[in-house]
Amino acid sequence: IASWERIRKQLGPDSDVRESVDKMIGDAKAHLRGEPTADTATAATVGAAGGPRLQVRVALAKTRAGQASPGDTVFVFAKAAGGPPTPLAIRRLQASDLPTTIELTDADAMVPEMRLSKFKRITVTARISKSGDASAKPGDLQSAAIEADVAQSVPIEVSIDQVVP
Repeated sequence: IASWERIRKQLGPDSDVRESVDKMIGDAKAHLRGEPTADTATAATVGAAGGPRLQVRVALAKTRAGQASPGDTVFVFAKAAGGPPTPLAIRRLQASDLPTTIELTDADAMVPEMRLSKFKRITVTARISKSGDASAKPGDLQSAAIEADVAQSVPIEVSIDQVVP
């Protein structure tokens, strides 16, 4: 939300993107309150209707186990391989949830126009954030970016084993 609010401040009042950013901020706030949003229902329908369903196994490497607290925020996100930096799908967990297997679908899109189903190749990364912010900060733990085909049926294995410099 903070990142989108910073972006919003940089947009002019008649920017094409401003309405989308406002909607994302509102949807994110509603999600934090546990309220459903119209896009959540629409995206869930898209995901259930046969769009990509990426299985992602996420684990914290044993060598890093002492560096994460159970309440630390974990972000698992997919981006277009060689494409725009905006995540196509993102899920938020807690370090206490690890190891776990999640599913990324079009329902996890941050921006309706930027979904998994619009790309063939993606990279999947997981990050443990001490601050709770999705942006990487020094000292956060993260995995290498794993490249995969969006249509693959085998789970993508992600190991959080690196420290953000």
